[in-house]
Amino acid sequence: MSKVWIDIMSSKQVWFHGTLVEYLKKKGIETWVTVRKYQENTELLERCMDKGIFDFEYEVTGVHGGASPEGKFESFMTRCQNNFEKAKEMDIACAFSLSSPECARVAYRLGIPHICNSDSPFSQAASLLTFPLSDRIITSSLSDVWDFMKVGADPNKIVTFAGIDEIAWTKDYKPDPAVLDEIGLDKEKPIVIVRALSPHFAGNQPYFKDSETGVEGIINKLLT
Repeated sequence: MSKVWIDIMSSKQVWFHGTLVEYLKKKGIETWVTVRKYQENTELLERCMDKGIFDFEYEVTGVHGGASPEGKFESFMTRCQNNFEKAKEMDIACAFSLSSPECARVAYRLGIPHICNSDSPFSQAASLLTFPLSDRIITSSLSDVWDFMKVGADPNKIVTFAGIDEIAWTKDYKPDPAVLDEIGLDKEKPIVIVRALSPHFAGNQPYFKDSETGVEGIINKLLT
């Protein structure tokens, strides 16, 4: 039976793509899940497995290369090779990633359609390495299509939806009451979660120079 290849690169994608894997399972669709080890994503995956939130197998096929261009390129090459050696032995119907250069490149070489989900065309390196090789690019209707075209996206391949992808993996999420008690949050009040930007992602680095788009700036705006 053909499989859908899903590549997970960050902790956000653990939730987003993990939710997608479980949805496909309910539809009777088999998946092959690969993971790039970075920060706490593999630990988060295991915690979700232990708590019964997710239940699927995955393979770690490489690591994040760090902040330097040399490290990024070396990890890209290694992970491409690892993914290629495994993928060429499988019957894969399509590949899905959130702008994974390794997934897009290997899928293209093997003639596997690649579906790219992206809300970050400003991440130029990843976008330039994935958009031109993708058969479909999925993004929110709130995005400016021109921003995608500037980094290699074919406008005829862009598919938009009304909403944001975070809804897919947060609408059914129930926080652990013990954790809320531990950090002193009132369960009866609305909870706002701020996800900090990573300085190791090339697309995020310009924002660290701007106090308005840093975590402190965002929190200050929410409180005023």
